[in-house]
Amino acid sequence: MAAALASDIRPQWLFTHFVEHARACAEAAEAEAVVVGSYTAGRQLSDWPWRPLTGLSLAMTTWVVRQADTRTVVQQAAAAIAGQGEEQAVVA
Repeated sequence: MAAALASDIRPQWLFTHFVEHARACAEAAEAEAVVVGSYTAGRQLSDWPWRPLTGLSLAMTTWVVRQADTRTVVQQAAAAIAGQGEEQAVVA
């Protein structure tokens, strides 16, 4: 979140637990990007571009996942959150 704010990106955050119905939850919330584990990203959102978040002090790898066809600001927010430059799709 700090990286997005530092890049002057002001997303509307919605925090919830995405488990077995990540796609349905994301679509119901009209989310344009989500942060999930790699298993969920690969299994339920494999057609969304995704990449790992780095530099986190978590025991698990976390991914930011966004819809393939979305606004530029969402692409920029995902890149800022991930702390990486040009976005690349990752194939599960």
